[in-house]
Parts: sequence; C-alpha cells; structure tokens
Amino acid sequence: MDLPDDLLINAADEVRIRQHLALVALGKRPADRAVRVGRLLDVHGRRWHGDQEIVISGRRIARVGPAGAYKGEVAERAERLNLHAVPGFGEVHKHIESSHLTPEHEAALVLPFGNTDLRGQPRIFQRGWAE
Repeated sequence: MDLPDDLLINAADEVRIRQHLALVALGKRPADRAVRVGRLLDVHGRRWHGDQEIVISGRRIARVGPAGAYKGEVAERAERLNLHAVPGFGEVHKHIESSHLTPEHEAALVLPFGNTDLRGQPRIFQRGWAE
C-alpha cells in the first residue's frame, strides 16, 4: 500500500509541521484554504458554535474560530453554511498488533473515514514482554 509522503513523518518533521501551523494560525504564513461552516461542535464545551471558519494548511487544520476573524492570507475560500463540522472520531480501545498492521498503514486505512485518534496499548507491553 502506498502512503502519501505527508503521512510518513518522523519526529523532526512533526515539529516542523506544527511550527508551520502555528505561524499559519497567527496569520504570519498563508493558509491553503478557509472553509466557513454553519455550525461547529465544541466537544470540550459541549455546545455548537454558529458561523465558524476552519483554516487549513496542507492536510491539517491550523485554526478554528468565528467566521471573518482570521486576518491572514488565504489562497482559497469556501462557504458551506449548510454543513456542521465535528472533530474526528476516536478509537477508544484497540490492540493494533492483533491487526498485523504498522501504525502508518492503520492510519492510512482509518483516516479517510474520519478516525483521527487511537487509544490503545499493545499487549506485548501489558504483559511486560521485551522484544
């Protein structure tokens, strides 16, 4: 299975990506697109926020906030006021080693379906085995 280059990253790449996203969020680097949505679910506050904007750089979200509040440069803007945006789904219990997939391949399979979080612990560590 071929994975996109931006899904095969190491720790140094992740730091670089997050630094870039912070600069985009601050409006110091241009964003690729901004999508204005009718409502956005805040799962921590347990409420819906109306008329929100999602600022994107590459495949990642750099900023979320009230529509029109982002003052940075944006290459493409879209209005989807009929859409409701929700955070990615999470897998709350998984033993990835049972699937015989590497974490990278597991991610390539589940990310397109909205699963963006995985909570699990390999059985090998639970039993105290060493490799």
